Amino acid sequence: TSVSLDRYIYREFEYLTTDRVRGNVSFRYSRLFPGKIKGYAQFNYALTNAFSTKYIGKTFNELALSVGVGF
Repeated sequence: TSVSLDRYIYREFEYLTTDRVRGNVSFRYSRLFPGKIKGYAQFNYALTNAFSTKYIGKTFNELALSVGVGF
């Protein structure tokens, strides 16, 4: 028997070509430390809604946390 990977090709094609709407909300907290170094923490939430999908889901959630230093 042979294994067909066509469904993965269909899923990738749909993911790359489907129409979608995306909303994004961010919150950033920063603080100045001694030595003029500014540290920050940033939270980011994104919601993506895809239309007319057959092989992949319609709603995607993404939550990210970034921590960094600025000079």
